Amino acid sequence: MVVPCHIAFVEMTDLERVRAVYASLSTDVTPDPELFDPDVEWHNAPELPGATVHHGIKAMMADIRAQAEAWEDRSFEPVELIRTDDGAVVFLEVTARGRSSGAPVRLEIIHVLTLKDDKIVRVRAFIDRDQALRAAGVSAE
Repeated sequence: MVVPCHIAFVEMTDLERVRAVYASLSTDVTPDPELFDPDVEWHNAPELPGATVHHGIKAMMADIRAQAEAWEDRSFEPVELIRTDDGAVVFLEVTARGRSSGAPVRLEIIHVLTLKDDKIVRVRAFIDRDQALRAAGVSAE
């Protein structure tokens, strides 16, 4: 089932719908701005050098585009979804190839999403699964 990417995360009832949204990031570095609050907070994974918080949809989009420039053949495959009281935790299998080096990369990235009024107001990225679950207030057990 193909679901338009403009469906808000809060309305999503299954992993397939989440996959449709992340599939758009694999082919287009501009996520649908209708999913996000204009003042969204985009947090880079704290484990990465130079991690920072980007405020507002323009800053978020600029960071996504900057990250995309380093990679070719990126894909984001949601493999697990955990609902939380105020959003969701999305476990992503990310594969890519370095644009300059050609080196293949495969890793898990976890997005902790906070929702308000059918919009994503905060995205916190993590590489460490336990840290992501603690940040989301979800038991790692």
